[in-house]
Amino acid sequence: MRPEIVRRLRLERGQEKAVSLIRTIGEKLSQDPQPVSAERFAEIVKSVKDEALISDMTPLFDLRSIDELPLGKASHLEWALKPDRKEGDLSPRFRTVRGIALYRFHRRNEAYIPQLTQAIREKIAKTLELAQLKALARAAAEELAGNINRRGFAEATAGSSIRFQSTELFRLDGRSSPLQDDPYLGRELNQVVRILEPSRAACFDGSMLLGEKRLSWSFVVYLEERIHRLPKEAGAKLETLWNERTEKLQREKRVEFAEKAVQEARLQDFVNK
Repeated sequence: MRPEIVRRLRLERGQEKAVSLIRTIGEKLSQDPQPVSAERFAEIVKSVKDEALISDMTPLFDLRSIDELPLGKASHLEWALKPDRKEGDLSPRFRTVRGIALYRFHRRNEAYIPQLTQAIREKIAKTLELAQLKALARAAAEELAGNINRRGFAEATAGSSIRFQSTELFRLDGRSSPLQDDPYLGRELNQVVRILEPSRAACFDGSMLLGEKRLSWSFVVYLEERIHRLPKEAGAKLETLWNERTEKLQREKRVEFAEKAVQEARLQDFVNK
């Protein structure tokens, strides 16, 4: 018999056994008044002696943390989150990936809302202060970049406490870093500068950089000059292309001259007088 058939038959037998066990427990619970107490529920489950039967209690959960449970939403535990659910309520039978499940609602805990202690107040104040400083840095960077684009670099930065760091020449490919000591900042700088025209400025924030400290920073970049330079290996290729082009033009000229000579030739020029 093929392995997949064996696995399917085992699964079907396991499901049949699970349905039978839950049905037995359900029949016993139906004979007791509802809702069912925790002691009575445990007693009935214990009376059904079978190693395939597993009885356990879930940790506390809500709609946001239900996915952290072993079966997550596949466990159908949303049933317990209904507003009218009462202690001792029994759930319908649910089919899960591990078999058939029957739940008893144990209790409802009110959501915990922490008091605004001094530590929490200080944390909130620090977060708000950081957000404010980040907004101020961004505004200052945008203002400086705008002044450079309107008035020129020298006039806009005259008397400013900000000192720009010059870089060496680098390839504007969006990947190369002109800053050897800070490759992450250098690559981000390259991404911004490569779309600028010469003598123009732009700004960006540090949200894409590594390091918690620089998340609130803002940077201003200025493209002083763009130099178009051929790669070293292009010389030989250009010479080859030039020679091929020259030979092609010479062949075309020879053919054109021959065709024109034939069209303009007179018969008597080829007859011996």
